[in-house]
Amino acid sequence: MAGDDLAYLPPFSRPLAVDDVPTAGLTMTIEAAPSECEALAQGLGLAGIERVAATMAIRPEGGHGAHGLHGLRVTGEMRAKIRQICVVSLEPFDSEMVEPFDLHFLPIASPARQANLRRTVVVEPFEPRADSEAISDGKIDLGQIAAEFLALGLDPHPRKPGVEFRFPGVGAARDAKESPFSALQGFKRRDQ
Repeated sequence: MAGDDLAYLPPFSRPLAVDDVPTAGLTMTIEAAPSECEALAQGLGLAGIERVAATMAIRPEGGHGAHGLHGLRVTGEMRAKIRQICVVSLEPFDSEMVEPFDLHFLPIASPARQANLRRTVVVEPFEPRADSEAISDGKIDLGQIAAEFLALGLDPHPRKPGVEFRFPGVGAARDAKESPFSALQGFKRRDQ
């Protein structure tokens, strides 16, 4: 079948050939089209995405060896404006995201990549994430980087600002200066 030969394309794809990166590096800004935002929102289970963009600095890492480029370092940040559904009130609300990233891309057969895959990478909170990715077919996908950091940065339990969850009856018991154990205190007094 002809369809079997088609490779999967993520909803937001901006491939960059590694050979197109000059030795001085380059800086790029990419932005998802409205149709790509819609596809990303559907895939991530969001009520909507108004905007996804990323600014990236792409630099060769390790220089060029006898077998070509050793690797790339991609640093930058992903910015998005999304619409989520509050888990408490079930109301839609808009929020903005900023996710920094710091990635290292290495050719698949690289000994450095093999060594990196064997060690554990510790991600510090509130710091850019440092991961090692594979250069596949001489390309990296900048759109996929932005989409992955959008997915990683989503709050799994989004709450609209100002909305609090209250257990039924808890507020009333506090107002009456009663606790769940007040009934037990009555039993204790009858036994004495």
